Amino acid sequence: MTRKRSFIFVLDYDMTIGNLSEKLLYALFKADRLNLKIRFIRKRVFFQSILKKRFNYSQREGVYKIRGTLLTKPNVFFDLIFGYYFGIKHFLNLVGQFVLYKLKFRRQFETQVSGKGYQDIFNINQSRVFDANNLNAVNWKFYLQKKQELYFDSKDNEKCLKDFNALGLQTGKPYVCLHIRTEFYHRDNNGKSQYRNSSIERYLDALKYIKLQGFDIV
Repeated sequence: MTRKRSFIFVLDYDMTIGNLSEKLLYALFKADRLNLKIRFIRKRVFFQSILKKRFNYSQREGVYKIRGTLLTKPNVFFDLIFGYYFGIKHFLNLVGQFVLYKLKFRRQFETQVSGKGYQDIFNINQSRVFDANNLNAVNWKFYLQKKQELYFDSKDNEKCLKDFNALGLQTGKPYVCLHIRTEFYHRDNNGKSQYRNSSIERYLDALKYIKLQGFDIV
């Protein structure tokens, strides 16, 4: 029996759950499309306490415990070697960016820059040049409706079920989870990211409709 080939997946952006989840989902599409498995590795970021204090940066480490038929954790040695390699690379990139930012060569200082395996996850057709028509030709319904076999370890699963019940949700009953960013997230009601914000009030009609269909809503 031949062993299934794999590709290393180290997220460049692991601070916000929206970006992180999106890239992980498309990485699963990539693995399925190319008949590969994902070696999901967390880069070991240095000086996390300083980054959290100065830039509100923190890794969503719980996500790295997710497993699945296409999503595997490499052995400890492999995980540490690549984790520290990308951690060091990440740190050197941060230092370089910070210097350029202070010298006024960069307008913005980014805390997320280093990763692997994510660069082509949105390029479903493997196009050499970006073409919007190629995106429209993809059967997105097929990918989005395909069930992904994912699971947590027993401790995380127990905690999730506890939080699930605390929200008033019932196991087996369908529910819809809305991910709405407001101005309170980064206190940027007048900031550069204002265009990304919304308000729950804009979704009231949709919420009423979803509720009528028998779904619970978070």
